[in-house]
Amino acid sequence: MIVTPHRRDRIVMFCAATAVFVATFLFRFLTLEFMNDHFVHLSRGRQILLGEVPVRDFFDPGLFLQYYASAAALMLSGGTLFGEAILTVSLIALGGALTFLMAARLSASLSLGLLAAGAAISIGPRLYGYPKVFLFVLALACGWRYLPDRSTRRLFVMALVTAVAFLFRHDHGVYIAISTTGLIVLLDWGASSRAVSTFGRYLVFTALLLLPFGIFIQSTAGVVPYLRDSGPQMTELTTPVFVWPRFVAASEPVGSLSRLSEQRTHVRWADEIEDAVRLEREQRYALTKSARTDDVHTWSYELANNAPENIRALVGDPLVVDTNGVDRNAGRIPTASWGERTMRRFHSFTRATLTQDNALAWLYYATLLLPAVGALLLLIGWRSSQITRDEVALVGSLVLLCAVIEVTLVRGSPDSRLPDVAAPMAVLGAWVTSRWLKPRDPVAPASRSTGRVLAAAIGWLITLWSCASLANAALVQEAEALFLDPHSTLARLDATTRTLHSRPIDAWAPPGSTGERALSRYIYQCTAPTDRVLAANFLPELNFYSERGFAGGQVYLLVGWHATMTDQQLTVARLERQRVPVIILDEASQDATWAHFPLVAAHVREHYTVAAISAFGGDRMYVVYVNRDLSPTGNYELLGLPCFG
Repeated sequence: MIVTPHRRDRIVMFCAATAVFVATFLFRFLTLEFMNDHFVHLSRGRQILLGEVPVRDFFDPGLFLQYYASAAALMLSGGTLFGEAILTVSLIALGGALTFLMAARLSASLSLGLLAAGAAISIGPRLYGYPKVFLFVLALACGWRYLPDRSTRRLFVMALVTAVAFLFRHDHGVYIAISTTGLIVLLDWGASSRAVSTFGRYLVFTALLLLPFGIFIQSTAGVVPYLRDSGPQMTELTTPVFVWPRFVAASEPVGSLSRLSEQRTHVRWADEIEDAVRLEREQRYALTKSARTDDVHTWSYELANNAPENIRALVGDPLVVDTNGVDRNAGRIPTASWGERTMRRFHSFTRATLTQDNALAWLYYATLLLPAVGALLLLIGWRSSQITRDEVALVGSLVLLCAVIEVTLVRGSPDSRLPDVAAPMAVLGAWVTSRWLKPRDPVAPASRSTGRVLAAAIGWLITLWSCASLANAALVQEAEALFLDPHSTLARLDATTRTLHSRPIDAWAPPGSTGERALSRYIYQCTAPTDRVLAANFLPELNFYSERGFAGGQVYLLVGWHATMTDQQLTVARLERQRVPVIILDEASQDATWAHFPLVAAHVREHYTVAAISAFGGDRMYVVYVNRDLSPTGNYELLGLPCFG
């Protein structure tokens, strides 16, 4: 139910939301991971900093504002990843805080708000999916703020969120527009003229906000060609594709429990130590469950042998530069405080996992059923006059939003898509739970209420368990320092910040790297800063880390994406205007790529020659083409490839 909070309640809500934001920000910042998909936006953002404009100079499937957001982050952080990290992590943390606020408001329960935020964040949404995590719940919050007075100013704010979402990704704006339309219609149900008037103003505001973008598109590619070109990509991204994950058979393990985590000991080894020698020392001193920290020479261990003589030998070893987590003078492991023991017990609980199949199946079917259950409870409450018109409108818009995004955004790969849509689903789950727990009969026996509470608790426990199990395993494991060694948090924060502030290629592809990283280092060192490079397959990180713009307006060549004859002609025309010394393809998909891009293939065969087909010490084979019209300026001895700058 929706209530107007008292001042004290507002303060409590604000403090709790702030705590959710801070905890989420620290968790995601300290476990930072940029997946290769993220570099599609980053590479296009960097292209903007090179003076190019989306649509006019390179192909854009409709994520206009996300590129400019990344470009601004890169510019403000001097081309490092620090700005992108702050941008993405901050908006995911804001999404978590808004998830808590809306879940708590709709359910009238702080506990359910915290459960909803915990589910939405622990599932580990990908960093580049921050628009989904933030904008959907922001639209819901704006709808909630619209309810009290329905002013034109707040209607304009809802239109503004719709327009911003559309510019981040066109279909996101459409989904929010559908949800907002549902809110307007349900608020004025039975008063059609007022609903039409309100919807008309909302539509006009949104259209006016998007008018500059429409003028820009018309003046460059043209609105009709732009929609025709973007259509196949948007269709592929949003076409409903249902899969049916299965629960594991009864004979298979349902999940696994971990023992109580031990205290960790950090050991900094001498810089010159070899891996074989380090492994021998680990066995000698019974150092188990090793994990490298941000410092390449510092490792985290559990100490299986706590005997004082073993600890003194470890501390006194000339190859051990420093230790943390042991009393060096007394030769013992310090007794953990009550707080540290509590955190370790909590961490052990969080390490209990369901199998991936069970976690995925539970979350998928819960997501699939939730809008239907929400709609049913909403209808029952409305017909029985148990809920207000405002609540019907707001929850109805949420049900509509969840129903639309589950059939368009989850699509055929729910294991990677579910985390991005978890926030609005979690809010709806909190409201459904509150309706489930609300007593229908004041004289019903207490056992019935207890049974409902127990069923809800079990459902949320399995959901949170599934979210943690489905999340990126590395993300959960890297968070270990936050639970087991709170004292190292500041040091980890400093190390992460320093890494993000460093030149990206130095951290990702230092001299001596192999595979794709070696190729990035080669391009960085052997081409001019103004050169363009075509990574013909899905290798968007290569352009970003090598600090070279992508060629032909194509950050990748993928089947069905900007592959029409008109698009290929434009790609070739751009290639002819640009200086493109190097083209790189994945050898396994070379034939398929050229088959779908015959005009580009003809241009490459005419002007380029194969310089190498090699894995360069990595796992994948690459084909390196070099421009035969350019004279090499030297040779890159590490890979045996010519230099051009």
